[in-house]
Amino acid sequence: MTSIPFPSHWTTTWQSIKDYTCQVESHICNGSRNQERHWKVWAREPSHLRAEILKSSTAGERGTVLVYRGGAEIQAHAGGLLSLFTASFPLRSPRVTSVRGNPITDMMFQHLMEVLQQYQQAQARIVFGEPTVQDGRKVVLVTLTTDKTEFIRQNDQIVRDMVWFDANNGLPLKVERYEVPTQSPVIRVIYRDLKLNVGVPDKVFNLHATA
Repeated sequence: MTSIPFPSHWTTTWQSIKDYTCQVESHICNGSRNQERHWKVWAREPSHLRAEILKSSTAGERGTVLVYRGGAEIQAHAGGLLSLFTASFPLRSPRVTSVRGNPITDMMFQHLMEVLQQYQQAQARIVFGEPTVQDGRKVVLVTLTTDKTEFIRQNDQIVRDMVWFDANNGLPLKVERYEVPTQSPVIRVIYRDLKLNVGVPDKVFNLHATA
């Protein structure tokens, strides 16, 4: 958990998380390249993740499964007729990252907390918005902005993050990341159907298991 002054009930929620399942919608841009994916995710913090592509803007990606179990490698198999063929790749291999080079572990809540902590260490401007209601849910927008050159260099040229949290429990609903000099997000991640502490079994992190 970061030392950013989140409400105490948010902190309680985050400290209670052992595992979770959710669906993740990601939209990522790199210049003229755009990538949209819809994932089913099973996670056990801080080091286990299974992510299955349900939909993708890239032909042939549907059904691809990626598994991370700590360390520096990702296990993967493609969907369809190639699903029996398994391979291991470095965590940041272009074969298993986004068009911006983001590894699948960036979807994990632990990564989000690390990003927030980095903003604080860089003495960034952190603004908590007033609660608003979106889709029948009370939401708080936290905006983090920096002009620190070293921070920007180390964080993929990102200068601003906007994170929408559920006001009742502090869980992330949406993240948008902005790059110099664009005014549109180059990364957008939306979390849906989030279920905490469901007891994700070990077998889920077996690449060929049926999750």
